[in-house]
Amino acid sequence: IRAQMDKPKATQLPPETIAELQRLFAKTPEAQRGKLFALEVKKHEPPEYLEFALQNSGDPSRGRTLFNDAEGVGCVKCHALRGQGANIGPDLTTIGAQFSRRQLAESVLFPSQAVREGYQQIIAETKDDAVLSGLLKAETTEELVLLDPEGRLHRIAKAQLKSRRNSALSLMPEGLHETLSLPEFADLVAFLETLK
Repeated sequence: IRAQMDKPKATQLPPETIAELQRLFAKTPEAQRGKLFALEVKKHEPPEYLEFALQNSGDPSRGRTLFNDAEGVGCVKCHALRGQGANIGPDLTTIGAQFSRRQLAESVLFPSQAVREGYQQIIAETKDDAVLSGLLKAETTEELVLLDPEGRLHRIAKAQLKSRRNSALSLMPEGLHETLSLPEFADLVAFLETLK
């Protein structure tokens, strides 16, 4: 994509696409000087996504594609589904049987609102002032093992541990919905709803 994107053509893109392009090129100086960053983008707020998902059924097959798209929302990068995917977040194989449509939508929009037991994030600071965070995967008298959001294990010798605390924040990042259009969000929620 050219940094000097033609403004009339750019304004024909969905707001979510423009916002995602701005996010992707935010650290590219020549892009920041281009017309893409001159565009004002109206972003939908989480309540708008929630309302839309509750009022529109969505397409589960399109939602499955979004779930599995590692270059997009990429739920599969952190969540397992029927033995496929990663084990950073909870296994979602039966999530649709456990939660209502509203709860499923809210869990994507507000991931830190209710963090499931066993998925609380630990923040550890070492004596050399390194700060690491992740899920507690193992602990012995000698070391602490944390799994970060990218799926990497960090072994921290307890002798090097300066402090350790639980975080109220989920490892699931806030704002994942911002790259989705309202219909795409409804599709993703529709797919999660089928997982029973």
